[in-house]
Amino acid sequence: MDHIKVLDNLYLVINICLYLIAIIVCYRRYGYMNIGGACLVLYLSIAVVSLHLYNTSTFEFDFERLTLFPFLYLFGMLLMALSSLLKFDERAVTFEQPTAMRSFYALCVVGVLATLFYFISSLSSLQLNLASLFVDSGGADLYADSMEDSEDVGVGVDNLMSIISNLCSDVMILALFYVMTFKSPKKWLIVGIIVSVALSLIMSLSEGLRGQVVLSLLTILFTYYLFRYRLPQRAKRIAKIVMIVVGVLAIVPVAFITFSRFDNHQSMDVAESIEWYYGQSFLNFNNYGLDAGGIRYGDRTANFFKSFLFDDVPHNFVERREKYSHLKIDDYYFYTFVGDFTIDYGPILAVLLFIIFTVIFVKKTRADNNRLHFHQLLMLYFVLCVCVQGSFYLFSYSDVGGNLKMIFMLMLYVYFKLDYMRANGILKWK
Repeated sequence: MDHIKVLDNLYLVINICLYLIAIIVCYRRYGYMNIGGACLVLYLSIAVVSLHLYNTSTFEFDFERLTLFPFLYLFGMLLMALSSLLKFDERAVTFEQPTAMRSFYALCVVGVLATLFYFISSLSSLQLNLASLFVDSGGADLYADSMEDSEDVGVGVDNLMSIISNLCSDVMILALFYVMTFKSPKKWLIVGIIVSVALSLIMSLSEGLRGQVVLSLLTILFTYYLFRYRLPQRAKRIAKIVMIVVGVLAIVPVAFITFSRFDNHQSMDVAESIEWYYGQSFLNFNNYGLDAGGIRYGDRTANFFKSFLFDDVPHNFVERREKYSHLKIDDYYFYTFVGDFTIDYGPILAVLLFIIFTVIFVKKTRADNNRLHFHQLLMLYFVLCVCVQGSFYLFSYSDVGGNLKMIFMLMLYVYFKLDYMRANGILKWK
């Protein structure tokens, strides 16, 4: 092993030690692994996989020489983003029911019905697509078809139910575990939400989108972890059974998609593709996160907002990759959600944005006498989704669909906060 390789591995080991030390500090502070510590464990696993990946990579996309500073920068930014979760003591905090219970139930019903109607409207193509998963190259064909369809994303509104279902997708996972904490939870609502979440996974599988399935499963797992101390024992058992069943039923088709897409790949086998899929983000960030040969000026993370101000905003990732073909890396590769912001705005402005949002989120998610109100929970959950889904992937609230989900979350936060203020006499309206 040459001198450069030894130095690169030293940086990778230091990177692993950073997350390991942070986990130990977090555990010693609370005496248990809180939700922020669990996210650090996720980051640690990616750091470990990246060490092995860097030393065994034989793919067409070779990694460049590593430096230490990008790892330190990424670690600091991830800690900053995790601040709300690292400060959250879920053993001491109770989740308050929303004052606008009817509105909350209406939200859940709309999310369930939208997903159900979208599923029914797609049933004919769904059956064919799911059947093709078990045929050689079927998953690859579905993925290619979905990529072709995505070229039209942002051009028009084709299916209202699919848009509503997408807006509610993350909120439905939160609602599932949140309803289970109620003293008298409505069983029909729990069943409905479980069905809607399962149908969303099925529709993602039918399009060959294993990434969306993996992100949803991760979100379900970490949301359960957030609520685990507030779930009754019976609800815990039900939640664990549902997660195991849904996980197994989802992982099997994901495995078929992976085999069909990479079984005949010249440069990597299936096992290597999984490792590359999971471990590349930290390495790519180190190589290009702080210097990608230019920036995208918010065309990915703020695509929807920017489209109101400028005419040259790409409608989809195909147009964006063409516009920024001069960059050293594009969003075909993963470089964490932090990388999305540094490549969009540059490393200095990205730090300023993270500082501003961290101050806001830490303040707004601070428990009131060990009680967390629903509007605060929404904001805390948004941070969780960003930090978990963007760990080995990208910023999942990017582009038009992601920006709309972000706006929807903000609207829910404002509505339920205003209703809380009204119910407590802080705000009066007629």
